[in-house]
Amino acid sequence: LKFKRSSDVPATPLGSCAHLGRPPRCRRHACVGHLLFLPPLAVVARAAFDKDDTVMRLEPASVWKHFNALCNINRCSGHEAQVADYVRKVADAEGVEWLSDSVGNLVVRRPGSGGGAAADPIIVQTQMDMACDGAEEAEGLTRGLQPLELKLREDGWAVAEKSRMGADSGVGIAVALALLDEPPEAFLPPLELLFTVQGQSDRLGAHSLNTSMLAGRHLINLDAAEHGVLFAGSAGHSRVKIRLPVSHVGLRAESHNFALTLRGLRGGHSGDEVYLGSANALVGIARAVASLRAELPGLQLIGIEGGTVDNAIPEEAVAILAMPLSALHHAREVVLEIEAGLRAEHRRTDPHLHLRLEQPEHAVDYALSEESAERLLDLILLLPNGVVRQSAEIPGSIETSHNIARVLAADAGHFEVLCLARSAMPSMLADLRMRIARVSQRVVATAMAGSSYPSWAPNRSSALLSIAQEAFRRVEGRAATLAMVHDDLEVAAILERMPDLDAVAFGPDVQGSSSPGECVKIDSVEKTWALTRRVLARLAAAEAPDGAGASAGEQPEEL
Repeated sequence: LKFKRSSDVPATPLGSCAHLGRPPRCRRHACVGHLLFLPPLAVVARAAFDKDDTVMRLEPASVWKHFNALCNINRCSGHEAQVADYVRKVADAEGVEWLSDSVGNLVVRRPGSGGGAAADPIIVQTQMDMACDGAEEAEGLTRGLQPLELKLREDGWAVAEKSRMGADSGVGIAVALALLDEPPEAFLPPLELLFTVQGQSDRLGAHSLNTSMLAGRHLINLDAAEHGVLFAGSAGHSRVKIRLPVSHVGLRAESHNFALTLRGLRGGHSGDEVYLGSANALVGIARAVASLRAELPGLQLIGIEGGTVDNAIPEEAVAILAMPLSALHHAREVVLEIEAGLRAEHRRTDPHLHLRLEQPEHAVDYALSEESAERLLDLILLLPNGVVRQSAEIPGSIETSHNIARVLAADAGHFEVLCLARSAMPSMLADLRMRIARVSQRVVATAMAGSSYPSWAPNRSSALLSIAQEAFRRVEGRAATLAMVHDDLEVAAILERMPDLDAVAFGPDVQGSSSPGECVKIDSVEKTWALTRRVLARLAAAEAPDGAGASAGEQPEEL
């Protein structure tokens, strides 16, 4: 058993009497009047931190202390018990109140200080979990017995080699907990530190948040992974499955099966990477088939398949065709012309694109009827695809997009088309659903709505955003980039439950987020801390900046 006298205890939450499991009898920074015992979780966290003197010398020390400790605690989504225990212990050590709801979200309340006690409470939010695959989840359960070491690279990045460290939310948690370490004279408003569960999986914490624990009207999210960018919106989504009835006929005399394949496309995430304008393999293959049928009237379409999951741009697709051997030479010439056109359109985004007419793995003796073939091609070609609308609120950001994600033969009498619509504006998301339904009706198909996720609609006139812009200028001497994420964010689910909140998100520079070898830029952690403190100090003053909202003369650099 390891005991220390109170005089030997460093001024940190991990060196405090609250870890004894009894009601705290502590001042803000030190334990008074008795010996203390550090339990296993705290011992492991401190051992990991003390092991690397270089990390311990990084600034701000309180942020790196917590971050290094968090790297040695299992935070896989759905396994947040240890990190929640760590947060509660830090809160107990500081003698502040914490609350928990039925799904495991935590709210830690720090009173205002340094003249900021009368200000409105501010919500500082971050998720407790990190993304893990199955093997890492099993390995993560043993963390604490085998500490994870942070390596500091010469180029100014901290990395956990061959492992993930959940740096975006990890730094967010560390910054939030470091606010509890601030001295009583620190100029801060009342804080409601919100730590949510399962933000990397089903976002159970945000969707099921007990909002009665919170009184704040402003929310600062610390989970962003690009320093210098203030995020002020995110796209919601709607999944749609279209079911198209088809009929079949026999092959024409002397017809043979051929496979028209489109491969070598870049693909990518249909939200984060839609701005690149990469080719959609399903749209490309439908264009090619339509062009072939125009040149070869006797060509029959047997089917089209391609795509995998709805949030990925399809990178390959195949159409099974039937034609006589006498038409093959002309068909190959047309295919070469179509390929040349596609390659010219996408030489920057998809330089390895290739279209080939090949022998199929299996041959069949039937094809779609002419009417069914035309309806299938019309459905794919008439649906919106890619970027639908740029944002007028945040110029340069994508507001609305649509991904034709997958086409397959569901059964003998139906094809299914899976779509994913995204928009930061709820009205535009509803408009996309209407357009999908109307196109479906035109081809005698049925559009069925699937799961959806709420939007975080951008508001350029947000008072909190204006404060964050002003704070960033003062901290870094330059304008922040203003952007929104064309994907789901946890903030949007919280705003759905608390629609009157004003929100902004920022964080450090993270590369390889949620991947082995993930790293975080060291100086961006200090800058994130400085920005957080300045924003909170401005809010503690309980004053709106002159001309709340971005003024005409001080427009931020924009994506």
